[in-house]
Amino acid sequence: MKKSFPVISAIIIGFCLSKFMFNQYNYDSKISTVFKNSEKLYFVMYGIYSSKDEMEQSCSNLKSYIYSLENEKYYVYLGITKEEKNFYKLKGYFNSIGYDVSERILNINNDSYIDLLEQYDVLLLKTNDNDVIEAIASQTITKYKESIND
Repeated sequence: MKKSFPVISAIIIGFCLSKFMFNQYNYDSKISTVFKNSEKLYFVMYGIYSSKDEMEQSCSNLKSYIYSLENEKYYVYLGITKEEKNFYKLKGYFNSIGYDVSERILNINNDSYIDLLEQYDVLLLKTNDNDVIEAIASQTITKYKESIND
């Protein structure tokens, strides 16, 4: 019995210390993952501008767009999709109304926006109506703005 006392004491002390350590953590806090899965999205790019004034002047006739500032350049986008086939549909629409657009692929880490975008992609795949295509492009931009501001 005397030989087992140190072993039993060590186990009890170890258990108490580990319980104390675990109780120090706040389990109610939100846990965010270190590595997020990003999704490849196709952005319909309208242009790249060297100044905000130049960009705003060029985009004054656009109904809906977003822009990002990267390396002191303003990138302007008119639509977003997950599907390459839909990108070409959007590009065709914008070309038909006189806008020279191109593709820019970006990786985005926003699960709720990506889920919403998948729903718009289903609708976009099923339509050839220019009014519907325009509305979907506008909505993808509007919802993207909202998701950034949340």
